[in-house]
Amino acid sequence: MSADFIKIFQEFDGNERPDNLRREKLQSRYETLNEEEKAELMGLNIFPDNPRGIELRKKEALGLIADDERGELRKLYQLKTRQEKNTPAIQKLWERIEANDPNVEQVDMGSGKAIKVTPTEEEKIIWTFGLGGCYGSVVFYRT
Repeated sequence: MSADFIKIFQEFDGNERPDNLRREKLQSRYETLNEEEKAELMGLNIFPDNPRGIELRKKEALGLIADDERGELRKLYQLKTRQEKNTPAIQKLWERIEANDPNVEQVDMGSGKAIKVTPTEEEKIIWTFGLGGCYGSVVFYRT
């Protein structure tokens, strides 16, 4: 196997990937693939169930991706990472943040925010991520 082939697959466990006949066909003749087919194979390995992700990854590998498509691809990578690394509850929090839910406040690492809650308001959620196991919060109560 070539070094390129090994690099493509270093992050993926073949037992976890669903069957894909196109991917299998390309893999079987990897040494004879042209650049477009290699780019397609990259997309198939990264986004096996997402035709748009496959297309965008292929365009990126070929250097044909537009700036707006690059942003879309970045979001697909983020979504894929969230789905693989987070529980369903955490995924729902991400969705609420992206939907600008007024009851979920994102506080980025190294920063802080004041959140006011009254007894009659719905529960507020303070959300942060990427803390590497560390967390902290301070609650001030005033009557």
